[in-house]
Amino acid sequence: MTQSPHIIIVDDEAPAREMVGEYLKMHGFAVTLCDGGRSLRRAIETSVPDLVVLDLNMPEEDGLSIIRDLKSRTNVPVIMLTATASPIDRVVGLELGADDYIAKPCELRELMARIRSVLRRSSPVRTHAATPETAAAKAAKDQLVRFGTKWLDLETPKPSIAPWICGSCGSGARSRWTRPSPR
Repeated sequence: MTQSPHIIIVDDEAPAREMVGEYLKMHGFAVTLCDGGRSLRRAIETSVPDLVVLDLNMPEEDGLSIIRDLKSRTNVPVIMLTATASPIDRVVGLELGADDYIAKPCELRELMARIRSVLRRSSPVRTHAATPETAAAKAAKDQLVRFGTKWLDLETPKPSIAPWICGSCGSGARSRWTRPSPR
């Protein structure tokens, strides 16, 4: 079984950081919350994440210097999520190594779609053909559908309602569906 992608959210505003973190956790990501550059560096010493979502405007150290330092240490993908949405800031952020840039406030579904897109582009390309085991694992994964916080397994047999509709259907006898006779 594959491990959930690990995302670090860096934002000095606790409510924004927690909201994004909870949303990503609800959708199966492992999440670490950091309030600035210092806590991000401590978190990366423990475990290098699959992606960092980084705010640009923070009181101690701005996001541009954090991304510069981060990219000098590691090749982790970065999505800048910030209220500063001027074209200059976007261009500088992307030129420093950000993989994507989203202006606050944003739709959380769009942020998740961009995270998944960046993760797809940054993951190593598979050069080997799919084995039956990986094909089976993918098929099993495709049989799960998420509804909010619940999962529905499409593969598990469900009880049929046919016996309730047609009394003899459950007994093994064949039955025909007929229209009621007109009166």
